[in-house]
Amino acid sequence: PPSSSRPGARLAAFVLLALALASGLRAQTTVWSNAGTGDWTVAGNWSNGLPNSTTDATIDNGGTATVAGTGTANTLMVGASTSHSGSLSIAGGALSVEYCFLGNEGGTGTATVSSGTWACTNSFFVSNAGTGSLTISGGTVSAGGNFVFGERGGTGTGTVSGGILSPYSLLVGNSGSAGSGTLTISGGTVAVSYEAYI
Repeated sequence: PPSSSRPGARLAAFVLLALALASGLRAQTTVWSNAGTGDWTVAGNWSNGLPNSTTDATIDNGGTATVAGTGTANTLMVGASTSHSGSLSIAGGALSVEYCFLGNEGGTGTATVSSGTWACTNSFFVSNAGTGSLTISGGTVSAGGNFVFGERGGTGTGTVSGGILSPYSLLVGNSGSAGSGTLTISGGTVAVSYEAYI
């Protein structure tokens, strides 16, 4: 796959998508309200009840949502804005989301996956103008679209020591939007379906 060529049109499309998703109007949002560590599937941990496939979910109060059962959302933002942070831990559960953000618009978002699955059916941003970190030691993390570490001036960090990272396309550090990214692979499998730019 290509390793150095970065077509401007493709990078511009990444930026436009990130901007649109980060600032677009949403029908309904539920916000993580547990300042400690809690179960994703407990409705009381969310401001507006459990997220579903038509609901956007935000974790940015410094708390940690754990997924050991089944969870879903339309858009998930972990660390959604400046000075806000949040964490996600997937251990044996199954999470399905359309668009995924770790560290958005100045926020800090972290996620760890030790077992189970996290399926992002469209694009996955580990940092969109923020600071994002994804650690995979087991399980499977997949994206049906672009998987970007470091977008729009943000810093995205990924570590794969076990399990599977399976994106459609992979971009580590979108220099076209001043993004910075790193991906460290010490074990497990990274299986890119289409193309990778590193």
